[in-house]
Formats: sequence, C-alpha cells, structure tokens
Amino acid sequence: SSKNRYLGIWYKKISYKTVVWVANRDHPVPDASRLELKIADQGILGLFSNSSMIWSCNTTTSRNVTAKLRDDGNLVLIDQQEGVLWQSFDYPSDTLLPGMKIGRDYVRRKEWYLSSWKSSDDPAPGESNLGTDTLGYPEFKLRQGALVKYRKGPWRNKLFPWGSVLSKSLALTFRVDVIINESESCNCLDEKRFAPKNQKGWDARDWSGGCIRRTPLECENGLEGFIKYSNVTLPDTENTWFNTSMTPEECRTKCLQNCTCMAYANPDDSQSICLLWFSDLLDIQAIGDYDIFVRMASSELDSQSISEKNQEGSNIKIILVVIIPGVLLIGLISATWLCYAWRKQNPTKPAGGGNILNASKIQEEDMEQPIFSFSTITNATANFSPDNKLGEGGFGPVYKGMLEEGQEIAVKRLSKNSSQGHDEFKNEVIFISKLQHRNLVKILGCCIEGDEKLLVYEYMPNKSLDSFIFGKTQSTLLDWRKRFNIINGIARGLVYLHQDSRLRIIHRDLKASNILLDQDMNPKISDFGLARSFGGNETQANTERVVGT
Repeated sequence: SSKNRYLGIWYKKISYKTVVWVANRDHPVPDASRLELKIADQGILGLFSNSSMIWSCNTTTSRNVTAKLRDDGNLVLIDQQEGVLWQSFDYPSDTLLPGMKIGRDYVRRKEWYLSSWKSSDDPAPGESNLGTDTLGYPEFKLRQGALVKYRKGPWRNKLFPWGSVLSKSLALTFRVDVIINESESCNCLDEKRFAPKNQKGWDARDWSGGCIRRTPLECENGLEGFIKYSNVTLPDTENTWFNTSMTPEECRTKCLQNCTCMAYANPDDSQSICLLWFSDLLDIQAIGDYDIFVRMASSELDSQSISEKNQEGSNIKIILVVIIPGVLLIGLISATWLCYAWRKQNPTKPAGGGNILNASKIQEEDMEQPIFSFSTITNATANFSPDNKLGEGGFGPVYKGMLEEGQEIAVKRLSKNSSQGHDEFKNEVIFISKLQHRNLVKILGCCIEGDEKLLVYEYMPNKSLDSFIFGKTQSTLLDWRKRFNIINGIARGLVYLHQDSRLRIIHRDLKASNILLDQDMNPKISDFGLARSFGGNETQANTERVVGT
C-alpha cells in the first residue's frame, strides 16, 4: 500500500512477497519516479532516480566490477577474480538469512544487527533491533528503543546457548504458547535470605523494585562469603568485569577481595571465564542452566560455605605473616635505589616537558586502540575542508569525515598552539578509550604523526545538547519525553562512571556542549580530557589544575 518505491530483495517462489532486504530504507522514492540500478564511475553500485543518486554502496575501485544477486539472497559487488568488494549481507535489515552475521568486528569496525521496519509499508528502521551487546560480557539482546525486551546469553566462548545447530535446508514453523495465571506473582530468588525492597509495591503487583538481602553485607569486617544458586539465568552482563583465563577459585578470590563485588559466575563449559558483578543483579531468573555465587553476610552462609571461608582466611593469614615483612624490606630497598637512579638521570625537570607522545607509546599502553595514518584522516575530511568543520573546542577544531568503507567519523585535531592539550589527548586515547557504555561517546582511534595529534570518534549527527537547549528553533523539538530520555541517559552514563566501571571516573567537565546526541537523540557523554580516575576504595585524589563545570 506504500506510495514510495524501494530497491528490495525477496524470495522468487514464495507466493507471499516476503521482502528480506531493502537498499534505500531511509531514502524512499515517489511512485512516479524512474528507478535505475547501475554501476557508475569508480565502480560505485548506485540506485538512481531521474539521474540523481539516492543510494550507493560507498565502495570505490578502479577495477572492473560486476553486481550479482546470489541464490542465498546476498547482493554482491565482485571484481574479475570473484573477490567481494561489497555485499548486502554486511547491512542486514529485518531478516536474518542463512550466511548472514550478527555481531561486531572490532578490527574492521563493523557491526551487524537486525532492525525492524517502522511499519508494514515503511521499511525505514523502527524502534526495535536485535544484536549482540558487547558493552560488558557479550549477550544477545532484543531492544525497543533503550528498553531491553529480551536477552540471551552470556557468550560461552564459542556460541550463545540457543540449542542445537539446525540444517540450512530445514523449514521450521514456530509457535509460542503462553499460559496466563492471574493468581501467580513474582517471588524473590531465595525468600529465606531475600525480601522485597518495597513490600507495598510488591503487594500492588509492582515488582520493579526487586529484592534486597535480609541481612546487610559486612565487608569491612571480613565476615562474608557466597551462596551458590543453580539453574538460573545470569543477571544482565552489560556492566560486568570479566577475565577469560581464570580458574573458579581465582574468580572467587577476586570477588571476595573487592567489597563492591556482589556476585561471580563461571559461565563456560571449561570454567575458564570469570564474570564479576559490581552493581545490582538485574533480571536474574530462576530458570536456566547457569550457576551463580551471590555475596552474603556470614550469618546467612550454610556450614559448607563457612568452612570454605574460614579455611581461606587461615591460609591468607599464614601467607601474610610470612610475606609482608619481606615485601616491606624489598620495597624499601627498591624505592631507595629507584630514587637514586632517577635523581642521577634527571637532575632538573625541563620546562614544558612530559608532553611528547608517539604512536608506539600509545600501542604499548593500549594494544586495542587503532592507529590511523594522517593520510587516511586527510582523505576522510577532504584535507580538513572548512565545509566539514563541525566546531572548535578548547584544544582544537573538530571535523566531520567519512572513511573509505563508508563509516562517518568526527575528528578532533589538537591545535599546534595549544599549551594544555597533550595531557588531555593522552588521557582520552589511553585511558578513556577502555570505557564502553551506550551513553558514552566511542573513540574509534587516533593519529600521531610529527606535530599532528588527532582523535577519531563516532559521528553524532545531532551534534551537542546545548544547540537544542539554547537554540530558538531547535529547543521546540525537545518535548518532555525526549528531555526525560536525555536526562535518564546522562544519569546512566554517570552511574557507570562513578560506580559500575572498572575504575571510578570523575568527568570534571560535564556541560551541555559535552553531551552529544546520536541519530535517535540518545545522549553520549564526551570530552574526557580532564577526567580523573579513582581506585575502588578511594574517595579523593590530588590535582595540579583547578577545573570544573
């Protein structure tokens, strides 16, 4: 019933036309327009309407290329050696075809996920999407906007626990039977040790407050242990800490040593993966095939847990009595020698020192951080064209760019005349790039060549929040629902920084201009150049510069 035209792919021998892929989802063409799919100059596969390109594959080449629709539904652009230069399988719509991927490739900076149609006759991306969530330990999630409607996982080193692998030739029909019993109600996982946080809300069938421990934790006194709960669904792993080469004993000790660790689990069959939860245990269910060990006060532990805890405490005391004096002596000797060596090699501190950075130093401290060449950045930004300039911050201008594979980026170029940008640059590249949260802007990489120092971020099409708050026309676009979603997103990002990340982070420069908005108006906290980190139990730190917003 749509009055627009699209380039789509559907099965040939199915009477009901099931569209499985659409090229120009965001760029419909009026029904009366003439559409033409062709390979243009530089090998670009494009969709044209009245000689105007409305969609392209964003891949250029000087080689002779051919477009081919394969039997599996994959539209590919190939060269004479049958090498794939571009494929529609890298850009799924709402249908997962055999051979498609769902996931994320950090090396190629690609992500594959399914997104619903906006309506039955409008293939533009809707509110729902299905994909992997890798902000913490990987899970499979179905989201409707910011709300998680369904999740499956966690990742078991080789697969998600979906069940057996099915033959590609097998046709399946699924039916879901739901039994609704109005007399049923939610219960705490263990009613002996847990109670509803809000009993009145619980009685009114509002279970959103969850459950709390009947006996508060007593970590400061060292009087805690773990209770094992079997056959459960593990809590949301978005904000977990994890290690892929730890024994169950090491995992238990790691959690026990940190007062903020609420639970741990070993989800893989080989039990080499350690997951630690440092905040509320969200969405844990008494159905599944996992074991989780929840931190409890000593008075709540059974006899076996107390015995294990006492044995571990005795071993630790013996080790401490033997090791501590030796460590103190070695530390004193080492500190004296290091102080002497440093004074000998550094008799005076040169003015303005400590600002030299290079790519090898960055890679030494963060092997996962991609390093872009300066030529790649200049090509992406059209040699830092004024037309691509998005704005200018305290440490230099910011430009919009596009990488060869079609990904839009934002590039912050450190001003050569800036006297304060080097430490902030290093802070973002080496430290802040390790943070991952949906409400924090993502750093894709950096470039360090000669005097040039650049940071590469994901591009935020709606720019910063201040342009909406203080703009006379744009402020009218923020209704109360959008404002609440933005506030909620910023708060979630701050909770992650202050409480749920591996280190406690204080931003120190939070303001409307440092809140960026993506295509769906989701907020992303940015500009971590002045941020400071704290250890797990630290509450204060020193600073050499007074800052704050």
